[in-house]
Amino acid sequence: MHKKVREVWVKALRSGEYEQCNDQLCSNDGKFCCLGVLIDVQLDGYWEKGGKVNDWEVTCTEGGWSYQHSEIMPPKDARESLGLSLELAKELSVMNDEQGKSFKEIANYIESNFKEKI
Repeated sequence: MHKKVREVWVKALRSGEYEQCNDQLCSNDGKFCCLGVLIDVQLDGYWEKGGKVNDWEVTCTEGGWSYQHSEIMPPKDARESLGLSLELAKELSVMNDEQGKSFKEIANYIESNFKEKI
């Protein structure tokens, strides 16, 4: 994982600015899983909803991605651009969705276990 990405992500997870949800990157009521927080802080404007309150389609102002934010895993090109392997993304998804770890616990894990690049 890229060092700067990790630092910004961990800070956001600890900030208290995000409410946590399970089984999707971002809920319709504005809550996030830990991976949704990563996408939100790294790609400004990622969660645009096309002007509809209940429109689940996600568009990205950087990279042209489009998919449902009810997905539980960021797309491959998003993960690769952030330096996040599929294995680590799955591990964090389990911590968030199945084990009920808090964002602070997940932030501690990220700091302790993610190797830095650059």
